[in-house]
Amino acid sequence: MGNGTVTGMLAEMLAAGINLNQGGGSQSGSLVESQVISWCKEMLGFPTGASGLLVSGGSMANLVGLTVARNSKAGFDIRTEGVGHAPRPMRLYASVETHSSIQKATELLGLGHQALRMIPTRKDLTIDTAALRTAILEDRKRGDHPFCVVGCRHSERRPWTEPSERLPRWRRTCGTSSKAWSVPIRWRSTCTSGCISSTRWDARSSVTRTCTGRHSPSPRTIWKRGIGGGDLWFSDYGIELSRGFRALKVWMAIQEYGIDKFGRMIQQNVRQARYLEHIVANNPDLECVSDVPLNIVCFRYRGGLTDPSALDALNKELLLRLHEGGLAAPSYTVIDGTYALRVCITNHRTTNHDLDILIRETVRLGKDWNWSDAAAP
Repeated sequence: MGNGTVTGMLAEMLAAGINLNQGGGSQSGSLVESQVISWCKEMLGFPTGASGLLVSGGSMANLVGLTVARNSKAGFDIRTEGVGHAPRPMRLYASVETHSSIQKATELLGLGHQALRMIPTRKDLTIDTAALRTAILEDRKRGDHPFCVVGCRHSERRPWTEPSERLPRWRRTCGTSSKAWSVPIRWRSTCTSGCISSTRWDARSSVTRTCTGRHSPSPRTIWKRGIGGGDLWFSDYGIELSRGFRALKVWMAIQEYGIDKFGRMIQQNVRQARYLEHIVANNPDLECVSDVPLNIVCFRYRGGLTDPSALDALNKELLLRLHEGGLAAPSYTVIDGTYALRVCITNHRTTNHDLDILIRETVRLGKDWNWSDAAAP
């Protein structure tokens, strides 16, 4: 919240003034988006032949990414025949900590909620790989078709390092895969933008088999020259034909600040998360309810309460009072049945002093509240 920049404001104004329909073609927006995608591929260590797409955010990136996985791994022409003609039930796997957008995408793709197998986690919230292996083997034995495993980076503990190299810093932080990756551009102060990249998208090969787009007649088959000509048709890679010029904001931000500065900002946010974890751990009224692998801290106020339902009720009220008081905008999560305040630090304006105030006010609100109200049903 509130991590915008002057450059982002200017880019939004320019994009609104141009009012570009960024489906593709020989126009400036295609070149700008192509450059942004190339930068993202470079940062993530993807091969030059891979491609990608800017989307509205992580949820849309997950939907497009799962579409690529479904279409490329179906084993038949699913785009022509449809999911109902699948010779075997298709199955995908994710941990119970996975974002709800994965379930939404599964249902939107016609696979059905039962196609998504939720795998338990270990105590550190990493996926139980033994349980994952067992589930896959059981499904194969039953005649099902496993086609995708969804990773959940923010639930996994990964040693934090600070290498001096520019691009490996991004890859080591995000833990990227060599096959596909969705990038939350919100961490670059450009909310409402996300990037989905995949080695399955090859600019030299047909995209009809592996992605959502390219329905005949394609604009490219109609236009050979002019504005509608050229090979850069991002609408072939995703759902939307009418697309806003969201690439301009990312392009301008990277042009002004450079990748190194964004890398330092990410490191700063991760260090701030470790700082918040430290002050929570050293406050007798608070406790962390999960590890802090990157920039997310999940904690709750305990005070003198021991009843789980009372603790949940108290922390729900604390969250609302923090919002309504205008102090901070944390979210919430439920981990192993425990309600917790969820602080995701992506703002370049955040300071350790801000986190000190958050903790001070959380404790004050917790102590000032009538605990008998928390214990009430």
